[in-house]
Amino acid sequence: MKKPILIVVIAVIIITGAALFYFRDKLPSFKPEKEIGNKENILKKNNFSINLPEGWVEVAALMGASATAVDSNEKIDDVKAQRINFRSYFSIVYDNLGQRTKEQYYQEIKDSLKNAFSGIVFPQEEKGLVDNKDVYFLEAEFSQQEVDFYVMLAINIGEKDVWIVSFNTLKTSWNNYKDIFYQTARSFKSIKI
Repeated sequence: MKKPILIVVIAVIIITGAALFYFRDKLPSFKPEKEIGNKENILKKNNFSINLPEGWVEVAALMGASATAVDSNEKIDDVKAQRINFRSYFSIVYDNLGQRTKEQYYQEIKDSLKNAFSGIVFPQEEKGLVDNKDVYFLEAEFSQQEVDFYVMLAINIGEKDVWIVSFNTLKTSWNNYKDIFYQTARSFKSIKI
C-alpha cells in the first residue's frame, strides 16, 4: 500500500521544523509575515481560521503547510534547542479523506509517525468535536538532534476534508503550552473546499 502524500508532509513538518527555524533569521521567507494586531488575534485564510495565542505571529508556511505560526516571545533555556534556534510553533496541513474511514485515516497517521520516528510514544489520545467535525487529538514524544520534543496533533476530519494542526514544542515546555495548544486547536474553523 502506498503511503499517502500527506503523511509524508506531516512527518517532514515535524522532522524539519526545528532545523528550518534555525535558518529563519537567514532566509527572508522565515521572517514574521505580520504581527497580528487585532483584538481577536485570529489567523484567517481562504479556507480556515484559527485563533493565535497572545504573542504568536504568522511566518512563511513550512513546506507542505497552509500556514505556520511561532511564539515570538518564547525564551528557550535548553542549550541543545538553542543551538538549533528552536521556537515552539504550529502548522496547518490540508488533505482529503479519500476512500478511508476516519478511523483508518487516524491509524495511518499513527503508523506513519511510528515509522518516521524511532522511539516515539503517544502518551495521550482522545476524540472530540470541533467545528461540528470529528477531531482526533494525538500527543507524541520523541527525540531528534539530541532534543526532546513534544507534539500535539489535532486531526479535524469532515466528510471529505481533513485539516491537521501540528503543535510542536520542547518536552520541558509542554506543561506551559498544553492548555494554549488545546484552546487554539478547538478554535479551528474550516470553510468547505
